[in-house]
Amino acid sequence: DCDPSTQYFMDVYEKNTEENFNDAIAHMNKISQEMDSFLSEYDILLTPTCADVAPTLDFSEADNNGLAAFIYAGLTLTQNMAGVPALSVPVKTNHKSGLPVGIQIIAKRGKDDLALQLGQVLNSDYSDIYITNPENITN
Repeated sequence: DCDPSTQYFMDVYEKNTEENFNDAIAHMNKISQEMDSFLSEYDILLTPTCADVAPTLDFSEADNNGLAAFIYAGLTLTQNMAGVPALSVPVKTNHKSGLPVGIQIIAKRGKDDLALQLGQVLNSDYSDIYITNPENITN
């Protein structure tokens, strides 16, 4: 027994073939190369971490037939597949829930220290960073 999103991936895994696996590895390698190329021009890339404010305590990955979990993972997938350093720092909002959003800090491969340094700065020295227009946040 498991939640619907985990069951989905288990079902997909059971149907997997060696050819599908090799295709997935090839796609991951392409994403990794494209990310490396993009980051060769920049020191840091800042993006949202996810498409919503932080989940509430009653959040369940089973919500919306298991698709709710993807709200909180969709914008981190590329960095995970590319193998580049990335971290999320919470940022205050004026959202009615009072919950934060995340800023994702993405650095070049091997520059974990740079991502961590910026994360420390954003998390401590700039704790007054505040997102004031979360109209598109759905939760």
